[in-house]
Amino acid sequence: MPPKTALTYERKSQKEQSNWSTGGQRRINCEYAAKRGLEVLGSYLDDGNTGTNFDRPGWQALVRAIRRQRPDYVVVTRYNRLVRKAGLGLATIEALEDKFGVVFLSAEEMAFVDIYSPWFYKMRADLLVNADFEGRVIRGQIHFGQWSAQMEGRFVHVQPFGYVKGTDHRGKPLMQKSGQHDRLFEYLRWAHFEAGLRDAEIRAHAETLGFTPTGKSALARIWSNCLYYGMVRVKAYKDNPSKLVEGAHAGYFPRSLWPGDAPMAEPRAAVDDPALYLRGLAYHEGCGQDKPLSGGYSTGRGGRRYAHYKCNACNASVGRTEQHHEALEAELRSYAFDQQQLDLLRRMTEEELAELTKARREQRTRIAADIETLKRRMLATDRKYLETASISEERYLDVSAVQRRDLEGLQIKLRELNDTDLDERAELTRVFDGLHNLYQPFAGMTVPHRRAYLTELFGEIHLTKTGYRTARKPRLFGCNSLSLKGLDPLGKAGRGLNLPPPPACTAGGNRTHTPEGTGF
Repeated sequence: MPPKTALTYERKSQKEQSNWSTGGQRRINCEYAAKRGLEVLGSYLDDGNTGTNFDRPGWQALVRAIRRQRPDYVVVTRYNRLVRKAGLGLATIEALEDKFGVVFLSAEEMAFVDIYSPWFYKMRADLLVNADFEGRVIRGQIHFGQWSAQMEGRFVHVQPFGYVKGTDHRGKPLMQKSGQHDRLFEYLRWAHFEAGLRDAEIRAHAETLGFTPTGKSALARIWSNCLYYGMVRVKAYKDNPSKLVEGAHAGYFPRSLWPGDAPMAEPRAAVDDPALYLRGLAYHEGCGQDKPLSGGYSTGRGGRRYAHYKCNACNASVGRTEQHHEALEAELRSYAFDQQQLDLLRRMTEEELAELTKARREQRTRIAADIETLKRRMLATDRKYLETASISEERYLDVSAVQRRDLEGLQIKLRELNDTDLDERAELTRVFDGLHNLYQPFAGMTVPHRRAYLTELFGEIHLTKTGYRTARKPRLFGCNSLSLKGLDPLGKAGRGLNLPPPPACTAGGNRTHTPEGTGF
């Protein structure tokens, strides 16, 4: 019989971690395999990868090898070398074992436990829980160490541009100025804080002095980083909030120039921002592309924030949102149904509501009859138990509970039918009030409802730099008015009706039956 086969796996979370050297792990794993007569087909390594997930190149290569070579075993030094998340580890290991018939073994744990015994799986689960607990202890110690160092004014992460690793007089880590960028930072200080130059102008000359950070916000990251002002931000730890402390390192800029905790860049506007309700809906008339506009906020020279739209196709600014919103809202105010149309719509709606009310009235009558019948049955059940004692107490309680439940359900259904009539009547009144002025319902809508409303009215909205929309009348007036979603209280009742043309406002404000050419 051919010898059984195995793969080995080694991992350490940090490249400088010596107590779990990958070479030592591989030696232990291979010795374990040799003692049990296993043929080692290959070894897989993750050097400097966390054990909190399986997103590691060595582990992925191991899984591919298991799928291709179908070994009998995978040998690790300890189960905490596989993963430090108990739930994730158990689910992943058992899935691989069930699918490929491989068994994960620990060279230093459970050496004498029968792998076919239920105790093997219990002990492995316990060891993975211990690994999870150990990982949490280690992370807690790391967080406390980082917090303690930051409270002392020492920055313990990767040094930013212009700084290098160093130590203080106690030998503890302390970043220091590189000594190669003093002239560069003197220029940055003068150009930004004294001369007030724009970042584009500053960067052009700063790159000749050795400025290497990349990205459009490279200089903005310099201005907003408290480290360059000789301060360190202490992250929140347990009940201690985040705060700024005096740094133990030397800053490039005086602390008096620190701009505070203002955001590095203007915050990204929310998708449902009321000030940008045309974003993703309107298009740029100038470039004619089919990409909808984006939007955001900018800060003027006086410090005032304003919202604006931007074309994603040609990267051009389409102007501030106020001018577009004012023009669009004026357009909505210019359209309305005349009284003849409203009377016709209301009459048709009243007829359909009457039919619906009649059907519900019949349904209410049937439900009321069912309620009376059920009440008589409940009374008969009470008499059988109380007067004649023809049913047992247990049977009486069971039947009574079912009857009470059925009665409550019928009463609820009756109340819902009554409420539906009232709600539909109120909705009819609200909708018809809005048809006198298309802006009236629009003004009270949320942003998602505004988008749907405008889509149904105009289809597409095209904007220019000056805020004018293309001369195009709403789709509402080019088709059957009752087909408009959101303004249709009738459903399909009015389809095919030939309504008279609606009025529209001209530039002079007069009502006319020829909306062509109007717009804003």
